[in-house]
Amino acid sequence: MKSQQSITGKEPWLAVSLSTVFPGFGQIYAGKTSRGLLLIFIALILFGFGKWLILSPTGSVRLGTLLEFGEYLLYIFNLFDAYRCTKKANSLEFESLRKDGKDPWKAVFLTRIVPGFGHIYVARNGQEQWGFVILFLILMNGADALFSSAEFYSYLQVAIRLLAVCLFSYHAYLSTPTHREKYRRFILGICLILLVLDLCSNIVRFSLREFIFDTHCITQYDHKSVPPELQIRDCVVEEKISYHFSDPKRGDIVVFRTTDEMNHKKLNSTDVLIKRIIGLPNEKVEVRDGLVYINDKPFNENYIAAEPDDQWGSQVIPDDTYLVFGNNRYRSLGGYGYDPHILVPRDNITGKATKISWPPKRMGIIK
Repeated sequence: MKSQQSITGKEPWLAVSLSTVFPGFGQIYAGKTSRGLLLIFIALILFGFGKWLILSPTGSVRLGTLLEFGEYLLYIFNLFDAYRCTKKANSLEFESLRKDGKDPWKAVFLTRIVPGFGHIYVARNGQEQWGFVILFLILMNGADALFSSAEFYSYLQVAIRLLAVCLFSYHAYLSTPTHREKYRRFILGICLILLVLDLCSNIVRFSLREFIFDTHCITQYDHKSVPPELQIRDCVVEEKISYHFSDPKRGDIVVFRTTDEMNHKKLNSTDVLIKRIIGLPNEKVEVRDGLVYINDKPFNENYIAAEPDDQWGSQVIPDDTYLVFGNNRYRSLGGYGYDPHILVPRDNITGKATKISWPPKRMGIIK
């Protein structure tokens, strides 16, 4: 008769936790290296090709969105598959031992989903688990209050959350009545490895949003300030790569952070606006009787609705600054009372609005 200490195997719920970081990681842990590498390859293809179709000037947004949906389905399949592969590789003795009582790695997985759920799973009373849920909420609300005015707020908040998840996962494991000695000695190290993997995953995600692309949804508050091609509830793809290598051009629909002059209480430094560039640096621009003149020559702006009594300028646009309009210059910021003709510094322009990614019937290139 084998002792419990001599019965060893792989932990299915640890495999699932690894697969939450990236498809295929859990399969590699389970010993299915080829299967795991195949899932990693498929996930990278779906992610890369899907994003390329959405971001490229001629790519199909519908096909790109379909590939992204396939990526989500693969992610869900990967979780179940990691569990199945690991369980299948175990002996009947280990599976019987694993099911005898609360599974500590299931507690870790549940904690990674929502801190506190793992303690709800293992606790024998109704007090400790809710204490951890409340502690997590207090920690997150404290981070909100402490860092809400900092530029790196969102990054730091995510880091704090991941660290909290790591610590709560460690405690959830230790709170489980049964442990496998093989892992009890290394649980803190495993939680730290999961923390590092989560941090790397979030760094990649934030880097993509900061330097490659982002998405923005048009709300009822700003729909009158955007170009006429956009409507309420449109989700717009912001492509950021081009402006790392070239300057914005006239006619580009750009996404930009609000400037200091836009001091309305409903806007702050994290707000972004979407408008079309009309005037370039060092150009003389004037709006007279609803018509735009650039360097004293009429400019045919047939994509903008104008008010016949609209007046502005004449003014020479400063260096590294652009003049942008919305679809209704007279109420270009949705009636909030701003100067409808906005001068935007180059540094405030974050990217170019290229495509509509939602709703499905409006998917396509913004012209």
